[in-house]
Amino acid sequence: MKHLGQVGSTLTEYAVILSFIAALAISFTGDGNLGSSISNAMNNIVAVFDGPNHKTNDILNNTSKLLTDKYLNGGSNDIYGDSRTDVFSIIGSDDKLLGLEYGEYELVIDRKKLDEIAKTYGVNNIETNFWVCVLLYNNADGAGRANFDTSGQYINRPKDNMTSLNNFSQTIENDKTTFKFTVDESTGNYLGLNIGKNLSNTNNPNDVLNGIGANYNSILTLNKVK
Repeated sequence: MKHLGQVGSTLTEYAVILSFIAALAISFTGDGNLGSSISNAMNNIVAVFDGPNHKTNDILNNTSKLLTDKYLNGGSNDIYGDSRTDVFSIIGSDDKLLGLEYGEYELVIDRKKLDEIAKTYGVNNIETNFWVCVLLYNNADGAGRANFDTSGQYINRPKDNMTSLNNFSQTIENDKTTFKFTVDESTGNYLGLNIGKNLSNTNNPNDVLNGIGANYNSILTLNKVK
């Protein structure tokens, strides 16, 4: 019995090695690039052992930026608004909206991380007032009205308008909230996100929304699921 722990550890190491060899062999049936093959194989193994919280496939990671001086005005023909101090927008790092493939997506809000950041600003009820809005356009500039606009959705309770939203759902769990939505021809495939908190004043450097915005990549994760 005293050797079982060692045997289990050895079997795990063999599994990792075999997975690497198998993935590498499959990769060689492609373009034959050794460096790329090894990198892809290692990423696949890490994803398996790191579990569902691994952010390698997070679409927002390294492709997006935060707007703090203006925000996407999805319900208006004006691309941006600039008179509110309680909302930021997340767009592509190239100043265009994020182009998405058609399919189903999950936007996951890490409520634990959000709560931790809020408490450093002395805010203990962040979930009551924090919201996220998903906007989809048919053009990368965000011109015209958004084809798909969830309006601001609170992360701890559904809003009344959710029943009228096609292809959109909200799942609330203890440590996270997940928004699911579909991107297709009717919605357009250019994404922007608005995040906000009621009664915030982002002109105040100590406002909690500034802290949330600065850490949005650790709070929000966007993945294509189908």
